[in-house]
Formats: sequence, C-alpha cells, structure tokens
Amino acid sequence: MKKKKRGFTLVELIVTIALLAIAGTVIAINMVSLNKQQQAKEKTRIESAIKAAAEAYVNKENIALNQGLCISVESLIEQGYIKESEVSDYKDQAVSVTISSDGKIYNISED
Repeated sequence: MKKKKRGFTLVELIVTIALLAIAGTVIAINMVSLNKQQQAKEKTRIESAIKAAAEAYVNKENIALNQGLCISVESLIEQGYIKESEVSDYKDQAVSVTISSDGKIYNISED
C-alpha cells in the first residue's frame, strides 16, 4: 500500500509566499497613495478655511484694498476669525495670507 503524503511541497510553499509578497506590496503602494491624497484634501480644506477667515476679516474690518493686504494666520486666530483647531497643520508655522487689491486673489504662503 502506498502511504498518502501530508502537507505541501516546497514549490507550493514558495509560490504561496511569493503571491502573498506581491499582494502585500500592492496593498502598501495603494495605502501610500491614499495617504497622499488625504493629505492633499486636508491641505485644501485648511486653505479654504483660511481664505474664508481672511475674507471675513476684510469685510468686517471694512479694509480698503488699494495696495492689497498681508495678514498672518496667527492674527486671524487671535482676532477670532478662525479657530486654532481648524488650522492645526499651520499652527506652528509662520503663514501669511496675501489678498490682492481686487480682493479676489488669495495667496497663502509659509514664511
């Protein structure tokens, strides 16, 4: 009588490990891509909040924009136009908002 073999052959184990390694690599690459996309969306959201706060500042303070305006995010936080929690990524950086004389073009720069 022939004895039945139990277990896997070496070739089967190597193929299985290779397939798992390939799948793991694909998953890791996708996770990095998703993380970068999420960071870009968060930056866009924060910049939109800063722009809205700068616009509210200009409107409420009735500032004439003949020469344009440069205001720091720290000033917007201190004056209550934006919450510190909304701009957490910019909290420890010197960031200014430049508004052109037409009041429509904004530039957010990290100094």
